[in-house]
Amino acid sequence: MHEIEVRNLYVNIEKRNLLNDINLNVEKGELISLVGPNGVGKSTLLRSILGMQRIKSGTVIIRGRKLINLKEIDLAKEIAY
Repeated sequence: MHEIEVRNLYVNIEKRNLLNDINLNVEKGELISLVGPNGVGKSTLLRSILGMQRIKSGTVIIRGRKLINLKEIDLAKEIAY
C-alpha cells in the first residue's frame, strides 16, 4: 500500500485544463520534490492531493482510503500543509 497514490488525475479551472492524467505514488519515508517553471501545476497538484482543489476526474488515495471518502478531521490527522 502506498502512503499517497494519485491515479489518472485531471483538474480544470475556468474551462482550462491544468492537470491531465497525472499518476503518482509516494511510499512511506520517501522524500519527493516537485520542480518546474511557474504555471505548470505544481501547487495545483498539491492542493488536489490535500483536498483543497476540486478535481475533474481521477482518484487520490491516502493510506488506502479515497480522499473523497475522508472527513476533513480524518484528513487533518493524516496530512499537514
